[in-house]
Amino acid sequence: MIVVPLCLLAILTMSTDTFADPETLAARDRHGEPAITAPLLRQYRALSPVEPPAWKPLDARWQFALGDPAEGLNVAPDRMPTRREEVTLPQRRLHADTPYWYLTEIPIATPSVLSISADDGAQLFANGQRIPIRGDYFPVAAAEGKTRLIVRVLNKALYGGLEGVRIVPRSDFDRYQSALTRRSRLDALVRKVRLLQSPTREQVSTVERAVRDETDGSLDTGERLLAALPLTVIGPYLQDAGSDRMTVVWETDVPCAATLTWSEEGGSEQTLSAVSEKNLHVVSMTGLRAGTTYRYRTRSGGVTGREFRFRTLPADGDFAFTVWSDSHANERPGGNNEVFRQNVRAMSRWPIAFSVGTGDLVEQGHRPGPWRAFFESLSPLCAETPVMLVGGNHDYDGCFEDLRPVHFERYARTRPKPQYYAWTAGNARFVALDPNEHFPTGIPAGSEQHRWLMRELESADWKQATWRFLFLHQPPYSQGWAEYHGDLPLRELFDPLIEKYGIDFIVSGHTHDYERWTRTYGRQRVTFLIVGTAGGGLEEEAMSAEPVMDRVIRRHGFGLFRLSGNRVSFEAIATDTRVLDRFEASK
Repeated sequence: MIVVPLCLLAILTMSTDTFADPETLAARDRHGEPAITAPLLRQYRALSPVEPPAWKPLDARWQFALGDPAEGLNVAPDRMPTRREEVTLPQRRLHADTPYWYLTEIPIATPSVLSISADDGAQLFANGQRIPIRGDYFPVAAAEGKTRLIVRVLNKALYGGLEGVRIVPRSDFDRYQSALTRRSRLDALVRKVRLLQSPTREQVSTVERAVRDETDGSLDTGERLLAALPLTVIGPYLQDAGSDRMTVVWETDVPCAATLTWSEEGGSEQTLSAVSEKNLHVVSMTGLRAGTTYRYRTRSGGVTGREFRFRTLPADGDFAFTVWSDSHANERPGGNNEVFRQNVRAMSRWPIAFSVGTGDLVEQGHRPGPWRAFFESLSPLCAETPVMLVGGNHDYDGCFEDLRPVHFERYARTRPKPQYYAWTAGNARFVALDPNEHFPTGIPAGSEQHRWLMRELESADWKQATWRFLFLHQPPYSQGWAEYHGDLPLRELFDPLIEKYGIDFIVSGHTHDYERWTRTYGRQRVTFLIVGTAGGGLEEEAMSAEPVMDRVIRRHGFGLFRLSGNRVSFEAIATDTRVLDRFEASK
């Protein structure tokens, strides 16, 4: 198998027209590459791909035991149930939000690395000791005799199980990782010199030496030379929006001093220093005026970004917003990313106050590449429209040591926490929740998130609102995913709250389709919406017998809300902007 990083594919297909000045563009080779970088690109493209090590499937007999959801996230290996059965891999079982246990004994004579493919995540024990995951892999020491391996799979969806385990000597793996790291650094250098408006002969020659050289010395030199010109790799994008505040976030390829210059439309400019966490930069503006347009531009090191505009959330009056879920961005070009990109372009056609993504933003939450692909697809929208991000189970992938989704927490900037927060626009109150920070999935009574939710439902902001929305990834009710009826812990949580606290809409994803169901709880009518159609593969034809939703549609797209006083209208819109479903509510 040949591994080609996403950034390498981007380099091979990108156009530099946007970045290079007319003088640089004057001379091009037959492929359209500017003359100054054409020899560099030819050398770069001639490099052999980084070959992964020779992984071998683990030749083992496995015993399986079904765990108990009450075990929680972290338990000792002696908690593995004694009632077991022999199984062959791959194996998948239908036990939602349940741990699965797998046991085998094999000889491991030399230090090795295991690659475990599990749905949704895995924990590994070797001879009774927990082996922490390192990126995507588990390093295992050599031992005399046989090593007792226990794999505990945490299923945070409907079906789950152990799909396979592969092994490779640690020495081969380390050589591969070293080569892959070097290639990634080289990818970044080549991409950066091609994006410069007027690359100098010294800059290009230094990167050419790094391509030819087998050592890291030339790479170090090239990185030092280009470090003074930070490149924005994510963003800018808008977060933590309100009628009086806005936060701008962006990430550069290298750490640098960063500032934000902003002003009200037609007003005098102000400059704020960013709070920088290495190469991630955050600037929060406060004291803004509601429903007002502002201009801003970032400055990273000596590089000034282009100018953007945003509008603060309205304190009153009419407004619109979009909702979507399950973009499932990944490191492969096309596919989910292209569908999501088309949906983002379609959403950008409407004047909206904000947009809400209700989880499974990426396919593999612990990897940086999918997040860069996600924000690249989102960029036509998020630089000028606030995007409210909600965590999904895939945004937690690879984070099963402590259920801390490090990349989601890094990029989602909301208060009090990325996992749960609230905001007001016009006469509506919006609450974002995340049942994935617990295992099994849910918001258990007594948890910090549950206490916060109950305070929010009792707050003046909630009680004074005309319209009240909840957003989360897993739906309490669903029909479109065969054998899945929605998440029971969420039904048990929300059903007693709907009438008491006047919840009007519960919007989610997780099931990859569009679903709508309006129910009456006493004097309160609530509409459950599923908008899991932003990019991931759609559900198959089979459906669950109940609940019986009012509408189930399997088409990629998003939802559009319009709020006007005592009336709300909603449209389910396909990627090609055709309206698939619509309804209205009034008070």
